[in-house]
Amino acid sequence: MNFDTKLPKEFRYTIVRRKPGMGFDIRGCLDWNHSSFIFLKNDKDVIIRIRKGKELIGQLAIKTGIDHLENGNTYPLLEAWIYCFAIKPEYRKQGLGSKLLRRAEKYIKENCPCNCIKLHAQKEFENKLIPFYIDHGYYFIDIDPVCKNEPVFFKAIESVH
Repeated sequence: MNFDTKLPKEFRYTIVRRKPGMGFDIRGCLDWNHSSFIFLKNDKDVIIRIRKGKELIGQLAIKTGIDHLENGNTYPLLEAWIYCFAIKPEYRKQGLGSKLLRRAEKYIKENCPCNCIKLHAQKEFENKLIPFYIDHGYYFIDIDPVCKNEPVFFKAIESVH
C-alpha cells in the first residue's frame, strides 16, 4: 500500500482547530450539499481539509485525547475517532480520500497518545466505504446501535507518545 500523503500541487491541506467546546458546521457528513454541526472538545480535536484554491474538496474530523463528561470531569481516551469523512463527489476516485485518511492517521500518531483509530461506515455509503476501509488496514469490529446501526471499523496504531 502507498502511504504517501503528498497532494498534487493544486491542492493543499488545512488543519482547523477551535477552542475546546466551540462548535461549527462541517460539510458533507451525510450529503455534500448539507452541513452538520459538530463540537471540537479539546485542543487535539481537529478538522483536516483538502482545498483547491478556496474550494473545499474534502474533510474529516478527528476526536482524540480527552473527553469531557457532563459533570465537567475529563477522562483520557486511548482511541481516536475519525468522523464526518467526505470528499466532494466530483473529486472522488482520484486518490484524495486515501491521502486524507493517511494524513489523519499521521496526525493522530504524532499528536495523540492513542493505540487505535475507530470510524463508522455511514449506512448510506457502506457498500463503497467498507471495501475502502478494509483496503486501508481497518477491521470491522461491531455495529453501533447509537449511530443508526452503522458498521464500526478499527485499526491499531503506534503513537509516538
